[in-house]
Amino acid sequence: MIKCGDIVDEQDWAILGYLSVALIVVYFIFHIVTLFGSDDEHVVTIQKKWRNLIYDCCDDHLFSDENGNVYIVENSILKGAINVSERYNKIQPGHIYYIKTLGKPSLFREYPNAYYIKELPRETKIMTRLNPILN
Repeated sequence: MIKCGDIVDEQDWAILGYLSVALIVVYFIFHIVTLFGSDDEHVVTIQKKWRNLIYDCCDDHLFSDENGNVYIVENSILKGAINVSERYNKIQPGHIYYIKTLGKPSLFREYPNAYYIKELPRETKIMTRLNPILN
């Protein structure tokens, strides 16, 4: 076992390597399980959109709907959606959109990923009140 001040030998490095690989495998399995079967569809009116800076290099593209639900716009290789900026830039507060989401909130995912976004006509708001299938 590694103690403070000891020189790390090859066996200790091997144990650390196995633990690292095991943690990475568990992370990916958990991530895949939270994505499996989590597709959903929504008709939403965008309340606001914003970006959160992460580590001075990247940012999250987020938006919320009229019910206070928050969604993130990320790349999704599984769904062939690799155009974050294009999808995020087309959404405008006050407009109505049909969105498809992937993922459920979990330990590794805070918000569902809106991988498909399509603007709907303004009349859709009236239709969604009358037709619960569109909600």
